[in-house]
Parts: sequence; structure tokens; C-alpha cells
Amino acid sequence: MTDIVKIALPYGDYEKTFFDILDCAGFCYDSNFEFKKNNKNQLCVCSVSQLDVVSCVERGAVDVGIVGTDMLMEYMPKILELMKLNIGQLYIGIVAKKDFEDDMGSVLRVATKFPNIAMNYFLKQCRDIDIIKMHDVPEVSLNIDMADVVLDVIKSEDILNKYDLKIIDTISPVDFHLISNVSSFHFKNDVIRNFVNRLKLNVGKYDR
Repeated sequence: MTDIVKIALPYGDYEKTFFDILDCAGFCYDSNFEFKKNNKNQLCVCSVSQLDVVSCVERGAVDVGIVGTDMLMEYMPKILELMKLNIGQLYIGIVAKKDFEDDMGSVLRVATKFPNIAMNYFLKQCRDIDIIKMHDVPEVSLNIDMADVVLDVIKSEDILNKYDLKIIDTISPVDFHLISNVSSFHFKNDVIRNFVNRLKLNVGKYDR
């Protein structure tokens, strides 16, 4: 079994993109995204949430996974970064209502799914904040006056237009990274390196 690479892919907006990239590298799958083995190319794949990708890779349940920069910045897992996939045009940003004006004399209420990123960012700004942890769409918190600003991954201008928001600042672009479990990379070094090289040779052929 040591010649089989187990990979976790995040489901969601880019799930099909990741499978298309594997297709271009010669790994073919049907629409049933269950954990399974590709006998020809010795690859197992499972589709989970981005946060679960981090946990699965760090804990060694899988050998490698694809995860966003936001997850790496927020959780700082003990993993190895193998390569970056230039997919999408996402970024971590701070947004607020268009009529928002920051009162530096008051505590800033920040709604976010990324409390660690928020804490690190505003600490550098020497800004007192109250972090409000949200799990789904933190932008809603602005409409019910629960928060002053939102720190989130911005996928498109649509979310800004939908909630009538403006960008206060951009923190970091969000790329997708192929990451590896540390032990897996040691014990399956050859097969993982071959897998990475195969992706690098073929990922450019995928028309994003």
C-alpha cells in the first residue's frame, strides 16, 4: 500500500476544477466523489471541507491535500507545502458598509471565520477589536448591526454588491496549495515526488 497516494480535495466552488486538473495529469474519476482507489495510477481521493483537508493531512489520514492560503494562515498546520496552484482570483479582505467610518476611539467589532488572521492583522494596526466568530456568511452581521467590519475571503465583486459593501483593506491573495503530511513525505517520498512532478507537468494544460 505504500505506493498509493491518498489525497484530500476540498468540495465547493473549485471541486470540479481540482478533479479536472487531476484528469489532465492522467487521473480519471467519475462523478461519485467517494474515497476510492484509481488502480491505474495508484491514487486514492476523498472530497471533504477545506478545514477537514487540513486535519486529514496533518493527522496523516491522507498523504496530500489541496487547501487555500486562508486555511494555512489561520491554522498554521504542521505540514509541508509542495506546490502552488494558480487557480481563481481570491483574496482575504476587510469590508464594511459603504457609509462606514472608523471611530478609532471605540472598539472595532470584527465578524470573521478567521479569528487568528484577524487578531494578527489588527495587532499590527494597534487597533482594539472585538472578534465575532461566524461560521457561514459573516457579511450578514453588517446588516443586523452586529459588527462594524468583516474579514473574509472575497471571491468576487458580487458579494460586495449584494450587501452594498466597500473594501477597507486587502490582507493577502488566496492561492490553493498542494500540501503533504510530514511522515508521508518521508516514507512515500518517491511516489509523492512523482505525483507532484506529474501535476507540475500537466497543470498548465488545464484551461482555467
